[in-house]
Amino acid sequence: MVQVLLMNGLHTQLMKIGLLEALANVVLSVILVKEYGMIGAAIGTLIPNVLLALFYNIPVALKYSSTHMRTYIKEYLLPLLSHLVRLFTWDTFFKISSHLTLS
Repeated sequence: MVQVLLMNGLHTQLMKIGLLEALANVVLSVILVKEYGMIGAAIGTLIPNVLLALFYNIPVALKYSSTHMRTYIKEYLLPLLSHLVRLFTWDTFFKISSHLTLS
């Protein structure tokens, strides 16, 4: 997604957004590390990344690539989510079944 934005000359805008993301990342990580440790740092990094992707990178990249949101969701997002759900449910199934013992 970022490559589409760079190809359209949005270097300065991307730099400003990136700096805000980095600042939010540091602030959230410092706050959350005190309470949750390493998991807090991970969450503090995840939140700005997800928000940036959902509310800036994806919409702007779709605009410049002339791709409709419906096409993006149908052809990219839903298959990805489908695979992730299958992966986690498959993994969970084998973790549960490995703990079961036959008597």
